[in-house]
Order: sequence, then structure tokens, then C-alpha cells
Amino acid sequence: MTWIRLYTDILNHTGVQRLSALAFKTLVGLWCIAGKQQHNRLPPASEVAWMLRTEEAALSAQFEELEHAGLLDREGADWLVHNWQDRQQASDSSAGRVRAYRERKRESADHVVCNVTNAVTPTVTDAVTVTPQKERIEREKERTPYSPPAGDGGGVSLQLVPERTKEKPIPAGLIRIGRWFKRRETTRPSEKELRAYRAVGEIDPEDFALMEKYYLAPAPGEGDHRRHDLSTLLNNWPGELDRARRWEKLSTPDRRSVDELELVQ
Repeated sequence: MTWIRLYTDILNHTGVQRLSALAFKTLVGLWCIAGKQQHNRLPPASEVAWMLRTEEAALSAQFEELEHAGLLDREGADWLVHNWQDRQQASDSSAGRVRAYRERKRESADHVVCNVTNAVTPTVTDAVTVTPQKERIEREKERTPYSPPAGDGGGVSLQLVPERTKEKPIPAGLIRIGRWFKRRETTRPSEKELRAYRAVGEIDPEDFALMEKYYLAPAPGEGDHRRHDLSTLLNNWPGELDRARRWEKLSTPDRRSVDELELVQ
């Protein structure tokens, strides 16, 4: 899409500000025509009138008004947009810049592919050793214990035992928090829950005990505002700890009495 410059100094341009509304509209249309054809010499008046959806007779009067304001120049039978070359520079076209950017991007991508191919291929080739299938089977026989099945006349049955991936133990604190939500100790937490638990950091034992007391307490009659999801609790641990402290303060008779006494005083 072709575009033109519109300078903010037209707000202070005497000739522009004194134009009639119709002449100003025509001026903007003439700028668009010049921008589209990339030069300031306007087409014949009949073509301009068609482009601007107006009558040629009315357009003639507007041209004269624009010439009087110093915004159009007359050259013989032709009309030219005034000062077009200085205002609308050839460098404004983005086609060349876009083309150059795409070329640089393509060359950069080719360079990365070449580097990756040269750097990775030798490493992979050197590190990976292709073992024939027969040799792999023999190695499995050496590693895997076997026993002849009963009642098979001493025949040998080879049963491969797949190796199990060792899972990391569940943190004790996370198991303890899971009990608040009636979760089994053998239920493994999700990666999201593990990340949230690690983000909480080291928990003070007293804070932990308070939170446990708060979450295992019976639900209040006026509404339970405790979190119902383990991950949500961990992500909002500081706020929930503050809520637990307020709950403890209100649920302890001695502390409540002291606070009320202080308010009275």
C-alpha cells in the first residue's frame, strides 16, 4: 500500500488554514493522487474530477483557490502539487527496506543451518555407535537372569525384565500438605505443584503448623474462604498464611479479649 507524509505543521500553515472545507478535501485528494503516481504532475482535470468524485467545473474553482494559497503550481496546461519533492522523499518507500530485511533474514537463516549442520553432525556421528542386533541380544542375555519354566523338560525361556525409571521421592512437606486435601501419600504431585512448592522455599515450622491447624479446622458456618486446590494454595502461600494468622487471632479467646480491651482503651 502506497502512503504519503502528512506534516503536523499544516496546523500553522496560513494558506492551508484559510482554505474552504471543500478545497481542503480536494487538497488531500490531490496529495493522494501524487503519492500514488510517485510524482507531483497531476493528470488532466477530467481524470482528477473522476478520481475525487466531483464535477470538473467545481474542481476548476478549487484549483484556483489552492493556487492562490500557494499549494498548487501551474505549468502551462498542467497542474503540479507545490513542493512535493521536498515534502515527499523517495526514501519514504518501504519496498526497498523490506526487500533488504528479507534478504538479511534469509542469509542469517542459511548461516545458522550451515553452522548447526557442521557443528552437530560430527558430534552425533562420533558419539553414537551402531550395534548389530545380534550383539545387542547377546548382551541382553548376559545381563538378564532367566530360569527354565516348570514342566518344560529343561527347556530355556528367556524373559527380558524392563528397567524401571527411578522416581524422585515426594517431598515430605508436600505429602503433609496433600493430607489437608485428603490426598493419598502415594499420589504423585504434578510438575506444576512441584514447581509451586519449590517456589515457596523453606517454610518455618511454626507457620507450617499454623497452616495445618487452619486447613484441618472445621469449616466456619458463614463461609469457607480456604483454598480448595493444592496448587492454588502454594501459589498464594503468603496471603493464606496471613489469613491463617488472623483466623488464629480471632479463634483464640484470650487473644481476642486482649484485642477488644485495647480497642476499648
